[in-house]
Amino acid sequence: MEGICIAGDNCVDIYSGLRESCFLGGNGVNTALAVLKQGVKSAYVGVVGNDPAGNSILRTLSHMGMGTGRVRQLEGATGWTRIALIDGDRKFIDENIGVQRFFALSPEDYAYMSGFSWVHHTAFSNWPTAVAAGIPSYFESMAAQFERIGALSGGFSVDFSDRQDVSLLESAGRNRGIGFFSRLPMVSRDLENTCRELHDHGFSVVVVTMGEGGSAAWDGHAMHRQEALPTKVVDTLGAGDAFIGAFLARWVGGEDVESSLHAGAWLAARVCEKAAGYKPLELELEAKP
Repeated sequence: MEGICIAGDNCVDIYSGLRESCFLGGNGVNTALAVLKQGVKSAYVGVVGNDPAGNSILRTLSHMGMGTGRVRQLEGATGWTRIALIDGDRKFIDENIGVQRFFALSPEDYAYMSGFSWVHHTAFSNWPTAVAAGIPSYFESMAAQFERIGALSGGFSVDFSDRQDVSLLESAGRNRGIGFFSRLPMVSRDLENTCRELHDHGFSVVVVTMGEGGSAAWDGHAMHRQEALPTKVVDTLGAGDAFIGAFLARWVGGEDVESSLHAGAWLAARVCEKAAGYKPLELELEAKP
């Protein structure tokens, strides 16, 4: 087994005011591309629509060397998000998750993922929209996916973002995976207590990112801290995904927590220096969502 497989979301990021306004986006795709940028084999499992946006995403990922053998095209529109940049920070104006609402993992998907040394899930990237849209049994579906992936022979991690649902924490943690969490900057004592409490759900390592407050990890034995590295912030979108992808690439490659945290911080800082996503999409104006 080799490489890292990412299961989760994708979308078209539509930026207001940029000449090339359609970009490849979504937590799952961004994380998979960050892994690829580290020179590590990467694959993405997800769904796109059978529209021009979905076709463009598939072409772009394949051209970049991403494994797309388990990306399914479904009848309907690919998800999209409209974004405005305000003083270097992104503001989400509107979104539609499109066919992402039908994302599910099949037996063939699990068999495919078993061929990788690590599987990462970005379940919570669509959490607010999924719940608001009334997608039935969202939490139950995610818990079942965590259990099934965790039972595979490789490693496993989940990006919980800023969400915290005890049943899902336990579903992911009981398989000794890595939990990634996003929090506001905290003082050292509160940060350590938070990491310890999350770790108690069974994770082997808990990683907390805090934007300009840096990042931290608790491995059950020691607390590791990493300062945010200097950067000129143009756009923060995708920085957290870049951090996770770089961290996983180093961790799966056998490096320790501290060097993995540093790799994540370095790539996150570089992503902040560029407006919009990793790659513009070839979409004509009339074909945009």
